Amino acid sequence: MQRRVLSLLLALLACGAAGPARAAESLLERAEALGLAEHPTWLALLHVAPRRLGLGRASEIPGGRFFLAEDGPRSPRAELEATLRALEDRSAQGDAAAHCRFPARARWLARELGLPPERLAPAPCPTLDEWRAGLAPRGITLIFPEAFMNNPASMFGHTLLRLDVADPSEPRNLLAYAIDFTANTGGDAGPVFMTKGTFGLYPGFFGVNPYYQKLELYGDWQNRDIWEYPLDLDVDEVEFVLLHLWELDDVAIPYYFFRQNCSYQLVRLLAVARPELRLERGFPVGVIPVDTVRDVLQQIGLQGEVRYRPSPATELATLLDALPPPARGLALGLARGELAADDERVAGLAPEERGAVLGAAYEAVKYAFLQDDLGEEESRERAYRLLVARSRAAPGGTPEPPRPAVRPDEGHGTALVALGGGVEDDEGFVELRLRPSFHGLLDPDAGFPADSTISVLDTRLRFFPASGRVRLEELVLVELQSKTPRDDVFRPLSWGLETGVRTRLFPDRDGDLDRRLVWRTGGSVGLTYNPAKGPLTFYALADARLEVGSGFDGGWALGPGAEVGLELAPGERWQGRLFGRATRFVAGDRETHLQVGVGQSLALTRRTAAVAEASLQHYGGEGWLDARLSLQWTF
Repeated sequence: MQRRVLSLLLALLACGAAGPARAAESLLERAEALGLAEHPTWLALLHVAPRRLGLGRASEIPGGRFFLAEDGPRSPRAELEATLRALEDRSAQGDAAAHCRFPARARWLARELGLPPERLAPAPCPTLDEWRAGLAPRGITLIFPEAFMNNPASMFGHTLLRLDVADPSEPRNLLAYAIDFTANTGGDAGPVFMTKGTFGLYPGFFGVNPYYQKLELYGDWQNRDIWEYPLDLDVDEVEFVLLHLWELDDVAIPYYFFRQNCSYQLVRLLAVARPELRLERGFPVGVIPVDTVRDVLQQIGLQGEVRYRPSPATELATLLDALPPPARGLALGLARGELAADDERVAGLAPEERGAVLGAAYEAVKYAFLQDDLGEEESRERAYRLLVARSRAAPGGTPEPPRPAVRPDEGHGTALVALGGGVEDDEGFVELRLRPSFHGLLDPDAGFPADSTISVLDTRLRFFPASGRVRLEELVLVELQSKTPRDDVFRPLSWGLETGVRTRLFPDRDGDLDRRLVWRTGGSVGLTYNPAKGPLTFYALADARLEVGSGFDGGWALGPGAEVGLELAPGERWQGRLFGRATRFVAGDRETHLQVGVGQSLALTRRTAAVAEASLQHYGGEGWLDARLSLQWTF
């Protein structure tokens, strides 16, 4: 009798153990018949992408807790099988259950397999449910802080996603949360960050932080204007993105500065809701944030108006520019503590003008504090006195910064191709130019940070029909320039960096000019002014250059130099510049290089422009002319 009871118990246990296994096998057979392992949504949930050079495909997440199958990063089918088995396994409870670890997978599989949601998610997930309730998003807004030249990670701009708790235009969204993808750099910066970030040596992580903190970082501390694009996603799609974000919590993803950066990973996150979403631009330089904005808007679309948030620096400049020069001087004197709030020169102003002056002075004090130019205690006391005085004056006008006519996503394309011709010394040529990224000296500024240049892998090839020669004219790895005008409030330094290969002409013993490639690396620093606040700016830079090539005596030349120039942008379509440059090489080949040049571009359409450039150069007792006319396309 005891044997029979024991046998019956063993049989019941075996059936109980086999039940989930048989159920999992049944679901696997159905998933196989439906082809779910190759479904675009499943591949998006696993972050599967083609490998470079056509070497198959794999997940961009190398492994770890994000996968249940050992071969999961390389085999979507193996990961699907392991996921279904885990979801059918009821041994893990609470937050440790598979449906609590992978809620987006569980929801999608239940829907595709025609199951009620509770079949694969049979119990509550306390931590996940509390997290979702704390966020409670109704929509998603794509956030684009404009470029910040003083940080390599942000010089192309940045993107993040805001989880809206109300209509996108409502102030309550300041208290919402934002999704960001950032590299854990350990404090690295400058060349170290650029080098390690280029080769994917940093782990990147998704994070969720209050949106107002991001506004403080990008707007208040970095003086970046911010654009908000509400995306056309429904509530179910927003929820699905949120559930997948939970699956990515504390999951390390290699961060590549040029390719798998913040913008790329946020698009990958959105792709779980819209699997058809992809990056249309695949130029070798990588993924540019403003290009991802264009792609997302094109493929998802907008749900409401785009909002522009000017930075405190933009707001302060607008307030000060609205004041006549004497009143502007009073406002700055008050902000710097040079005048008392009850000074007779301020008290003698008309009530409304006095209110405007005191309001501008208060904003200038706040800006000085944000820039660490004024201590907390001193700024608090000065701001308090100004606010008290302003409360006793008539309310002054507070002009809003004008919204730029062209949004960042409406500017010119970041990749460029140009075809043209010209003359070098006494020989004609045809020139082909390729610039994968991003914004050049003669490109229209509309939609891009004014007074800046970021050019990567700019390449020019020249063909000389008379001799049949083809020559690499230049291959500039990177060229950076920041020439923001100074005034009585904002005092930035202008600067530049460049490195790459360029062709130089060298006089030979017969008086002819030989063409030789040289490697040039240089840096500059100086000042830029726009005194009339108009289309004309002028600058002066001191620089230093190292050039290496067989045309120099000893194979190299090093020396200081200077450049002065005028830049003119009277409208959105026309850009012009005039410059002069001198370099005195004091080590290696001791010669002087002089150059004067002019350039202008006329935008024909949003994507095309005609460009004319010419320069006269002198080196080693010889001079020559280089002039070209080209038609360029951006995309």
